[in-house]
Amino acid sequence: MTFLKVGYRVTIQIKIIFLWLLLLTPWIVSSQTKEVESLSFNIPATLLGHNIQNKQDVIDLLQSKVLQQQLLGLAKQIDATHPSELSTQEGLSLSSILAQHKRTLTLIDEQKYPFNYYHHSLYTKAQQKYSSSKNSLAQQIDQLFTISKLNFSDEELYKTSSTMGWSLPMGQDYMFGLFTDYQQKESLNLNQAINLISNYQLYKVYEAVLPVVVPMIEAEENKRYLVETDVQVKTPNGATISAVVVRKRGDSIKRPSAFQFTIYADEKWEIKQAIHAAAHGYIGVIAKTRGKAKSPDKIIPWEHDGEDANAVIDWISKQPWSDGNVAMYGGSYLGFAQWAAAKYMHPALKLLCLWKQLILLLGCQLKIIFLSPLITNGHFMSPTIKPWTTQFITIGNIGKMLTIPYLKVAVPLKILIK
Repeated sequence: MTFLKVGYRVTIQIKIIFLWLLLLTPWIVSSQTKEVESLSFNIPATLLGHNIQNKQDVIDLLQSKVLQQQLLGLAKQIDATHPSELSTQEGLSLSSILAQHKRTLTLIDEQKYPFNYYHHSLYTKAQQKYSSSKNSLAQQIDQLFTISKLNFSDEELYKTSSTMGWSLPMGQDYMFGLFTDYQQKESLNLNQAINLISNYQLYKVYEAVLPVVVPMIEAEENKRYLVETDVQVKTPNGATISAVVVRKRGDSIKRPSAFQFTIYADEKWEIKQAIHAAAHGYIGVIAKTRGKAKSPDKIIPWEHDGEDANAVIDWISKQPWSDGNVAMYGGSYLGFAQWAAAKYMHPALKLLCLWKQLILLLGCQLKIIFLSPLITNGHFMSPTIKPWTTQFITIGNIGKMLTIPYLKVAVPLKILIK
């Protein structure tokens, strides 16, 4: 028999095996799916027997040591099934409640952005020390974070602050709905059991971490940044615009400003955004539309945003800390505000950085010049404002609706109006 004939037969056999695998795979997957779906878990007796009428009842249940032990037993049952399709949060909660500290920290290290799970990391490391120490868990968290924050860069402190933006009262509201819903069931399937463990343990992690860490983050930010929340800018037509301004403490260098103009008045969020800008060499400025925050005017969306944002840009350019350059950024309403401000062609406005889909009515033709990146996927880059390319695109016509598609990587723009 020749080598060619042998090779031919082997090829035919491989093809037949491959065909059988293709035919059998859906059956195997279907069988595995049915096996998982058939798994049933008892609802913790303490949860079933607890009378839940209000939020305090939920808080009492969350503090129950008996429920904690019953959920630990449920977690062990889940872990014994070797669930394969867990989200990162579900995997972390499962290993966390099982006190599998090494497994938890390894899973965090494997993530693209480990800082997004800093609350789990801090809690796990504190639990490791707590098990062999006389100090309380809160004291262990305090000691660990006190050391960590000293080595945090401004960006790392910002990311840590972002992970601590969770709300215990909102978590209690969510658990109220989850607990009362599960009380009506006879049993839990695998996904429901995982969901119960995941949300319970996430709450317990934040319950331990937030009261200790949040005041320490705020104190550290106060050391690093000067935050002004009562800034008011008067426009030429007499309106009052309320703004937040954040600068690095002890910084005497005139700097460009990263500016958002928004209708969403959330001072806590605005301070975080402005701090993020200041952490990367900008002056962070967040201004609200007239009538929002501390502005006494009537709230009028859309109509005056261009002229009001232009007035704030003019104000920024004249401040002693400004180098005369302003970049606007943001999506949704904040994206519209950038186009509205661009029509006024203030010489200080050098860059626009938009993301998400924008649909707007333009009364002019625009020529766009792409400039150096200000923000890419939410991360600030160099504050240097200068053109890097000379790619020109003309878009839009008079009186027509213009749709700007979603920008996965936000591109700063300088607008020239013919």
